[in-house]
Amino acid sequence: MEKNSRGAFQPVDIRDVDEHLVEFAFNGTLHTLEPWKYPGKLAPQINPLIAQTGYQFEGWNQYPGCIVVALSSEEKQRLQAERNWFFYQWEAN
Repeated sequence: MEKNSRGAFQPVDIRDVDEHLVEFAFNGTLHTLEPWKYPGKLAPQINPLIAQTGYQFEGWNQYPGCIVVALSSEEKQRLQAERNWFFYQWEAN
């Protein structure tokens, strides 16, 4: 997710806690996430952490997969209006 974040999400000191949890520092605070491989489970865990940047991870259904990008709300609205893109509504974990 870091590579798709446009610089908004840059965790440091990443370590495996166990097979279900990853711990990292972000903006000087320690966080723990469940490292799901499916972005629909990971994005809602990261989005609150990057909210102050103006970006959020958005998922666009591109069958058979999903494209996940960091967008500003203006960019998301423009893609919805001009290209009729429908974005996932991430479910909170």
